Amino acid sequence: MSAFLSSAVLSLRPIERSDLEQLRQWRNDPELRQRTREWKALTSEDQERWFQRITSQHRHDHMFIVEHQNKALGVIGLCGWDMHNRHAEISFYIGDSEQRRKGFMKDALVLLIDWGFDQGLHRIWAETYAFNVPSIKLLEHLGFSHEGKLRQHVFRNGRFVDSLMMGLLKKDKEVA
Repeated sequence: MSAFLSSAVLSLRPIERSDLEQLRQWRNDPELRQRTREWKALTSEDQERWFQRITSQHRHDHMFIVEHQNKALGVIGLCGWDMHNRHAEISFYIGDSEQRRKGFMKDALVLLIDWGFDQGLHRIWAETYAFNVPSIKLLEHLGFSHEGKLRQHVFRNGRFVDSLMMGLLKKDKEVA
């Protein structure tokens, strides 16, 4: 499938059914799963239900594969798209562990954030866990502000951890 958005370094393309097994493997990686809302291993049936939701005519999630040189590296999306209130949550991960912390997600986030604001969004927000320092730093670098904390919100690795809520307004992006 052709790219939906692209830069000199990478492209974003719609997720296809043929991607589901790779995505399931990535999401079931314990290191990655601890950073997501999923607390249990995903099945093929879970992936199929998710795929049906993100590809339905009435979807509220716009999810994409992040590719570099035609190789899938991860996933990014704007979820819970609410055009009445003009906001969406950004979701992202690099599934290929060898490609993490190389700047690919920064480029992908810039592409998708710009597109979201061009489509009329006023605010893009993210939830990340307090121990996920790389994501926090990346979002801060892109201009996201700390908007709140949900104290001891999730149970990971035998303890409760905080969720941090971060947001970016279109007017803040235009200034940056």
